Amino acid sequence: MRIGLIQMAPFYGEGSITRRTVDANLEKSCELIDRAAQRGPAALCFPEFSFSGPVSLIEHLDDVADTIPGRITDCLGEKARQHGLYVATNLLEKGKEGYFNAAVLIGPEGRLLLRYRKVHLYPTERFLASGREFPVCKTPLGGVGLLVCYDLAFPEAAGFLAARGAKIIFCPTMALDRTLALLKHCARARAVENGIFLIVVNMVGYFPVGDEHADGKSFLVHPTGRVTQFGPGERIFLSRVNMREIDELKEYWSPFEDRQQFLYGRLMSGPKAEES
Repeated sequence: MRIGLIQMAPFYGEGSITRRTVDANLEKSCELIDRAAQRGPAALCFPEFSFSGPVSLIEHLDDVADTIPGRITDCLGEKARQHGLYVATNLLEKGKEGYFNAAVLIGPEGRLLLRYRKVHLYPTERFLASGREFPVCKTPLGGVGLLVCYDLAFPEAAGFLAARGAKIIFCPTMALDRTLALLKHCARARAVENGIFLIVVNMVGYFPVGDEHADGKSFLVHPTGRVTQFGPGERIFLSRVNMREIDELKEYWSPFEDRQQFLYGRLMSGPKAEES
């Protein structure tokens, strides 16, 4: 099957980010889905903060955040249904417990299948609430999970998803080259540890930290750790995923199957090392 990586450059407008910014990016996202669908992918993934841009540029979260389900997921759901494909994306969620950096998976019938709230918040977004769950959805593609950017740095996150049956993890990202290089190392380790595919889609455009720009350069990691690397700029990339790679790898490499889970929890909750 083919997976589409939509390396989108969100529109920020002039000055602060508002509801009009979100509307413009939602319209742009729908147009990109229409374009990508002509190439026959089974699923599409967008970058982190595709609709709002970086949260540090937002003055009034309530003007920009949306509920899940809500207007954004409904609109993307209609596009997913129209083209018969899966759509994974990221948005700023307005929840009862606060505001979340959230990712969603929408199915080819237009239904919301997964909502994931980012657990590991980067320092610049820690005014948001963090998630507490790692949901997985069984689909004809295989088990699908979601992570967001900095989550890749934590082995437990991908491990929990794999333990729940995830074979493919979509990971919307917003990162500069220097951070993306570190995330690539992490993603390769997560893929090899768990025998899974990781699709990491990075944004293009202005980055408020250091007044720099993110260049895209998204990538797909295979269960063997092999990386399919994509270039810079706002573009739509397609890559083929062969699920047989997972079973073929198990013939000679299966650390996921050999974990000693009964031991890890006890050690993690045990006493810390004493000073010498």
